[in-house]
Amino acid sequence: MPSKPAKAIAALRIDAEMMDRVIDAAVRTGLSQADIMRLTIEMSLSDMKRFLDRAADVKRTRPGRPSRR
Repeated sequence: MPSKPAKAIAALRIDAEMMDRVIDAAVRTGLSQADIMRLTIEMSLSDMKRFLDRAADVKRTRPGRPSRR
């Protein structure tokens, strides 16, 4: 398996409202806009992983549905 680069550049298109929120967070925290985007992505990915893990648990423990005929 090829090794992953330590960092990657990714183009990201966001709407004006979201960009306003990024700018606001950057101003309020003193962080750069790029740092706000990186932190937000990392937090969201952690939340998404927890959601997917729970969904997988529910799917494994949920009894199968009877077929409709």
